[in-house]
Amino acid sequence: MRRSIEEPEELTACTVFSAEGTPLEKLTKVAGSRWRVEIGFEEAKGEVGLAHYEARSWHGWYRHITLALFAHAAAAALRAAGRETEPPEKGAPEKVAGPESLSAFKRKRGLPWS
Repeated sequence: MRRSIEEPEELTACTVFSAEGTPLEKLTKVAGSRWRVEIGFEEAKGEVGLAHYEARSWHGWYRHITLALFAHAAAAALRAAGRETEPPEKGAPEKVAGPESLSAFKRKRGLPWS
C-alpha cells in the first residue's frame, strides 16, 4: 500500500513477488522505486513527447522512444546542473547568430523564419 502525501485518503496498492524470506524493508524499498519510474514516464510524456508517436514499424517506435527518453535524461541532467531547460516561446523569432545564419538569409528574402 502507498499513501499520497498531498491526499492522505488516497491509497494505492501493488503486488510484489520476491524470493521467500526477503525482508519487508527491502520489499518496500524496491516497490517504492517503481513509483519514481512511473513519475519519470509521465514527465517524459509531457516534456519530450514520449507518447506522441505514429510509428508504423517496430524500428520507428523504438527510435522514437529511445530519442525521447534520451532527451528527457539530458533535460534532467541540465536541471540538476542548475541550467534552464524551458523551450522558447512558440512562434518567437530565432536569435540571429550572424549575417551568414539561416534565419538572416530567410529574413533578407522575406521567407518565414522557421
